Amino acid sequence: MPFVRVTRQGEAPVAALPPPSLTVLGDAVRGGVRSLRLRIASSRGAPWLLAEVASPTRVLRAEVDGRRVDESFREAQGKGDVRWGFTYMGLPPGGIEWSLEVEDSGPVEIRLMDQTYELPRELLRAPRPKDIMGGPYRLADSTFVSGSFSF
Repeated sequence: MPFVRVTRQGEAPVAALPPPSLTVLGDAVRGGVRSLRLRIASSRGAPWLLAEVASPTRVLRAEVDGRRVDESFREAQGKGDVRWGFTYMGLPPGGIEWSLEVEDSGPVEIRLMDQTYELPRELLRAPRPKDIMGGPYRLADSTFVSGSFSF
């Protein structure tokens, strides 16, 4: 059959890896709009970070590391109700600043997930056999760690 590959799989122990970090730098409400300034970073030095507003909070404006996010494409496609989020590739060691203006309609829940390109060394029982290779996909051998924050 096409696209069917033989794979190996097995049990894996649970790893206690630190989730990405979030620090609130500012939180103010004015005229029904909540302004948040956040510093988000990978506690593991991961190069990729995925961030999303997980609550049904409507995002009015956003900046990622000082650059305003253009929302016109979402509005033009009628996708204003889709959860707001982004992927940051090449995350610096100190993290990035994320500023949000949201409707002040309740708690804001943020979900962060970072990605490294390897499995945790402490969990590998033995080196990969020389006649075996990892899957030819961007996610192969990656480790993902997530955390949720509500305020």
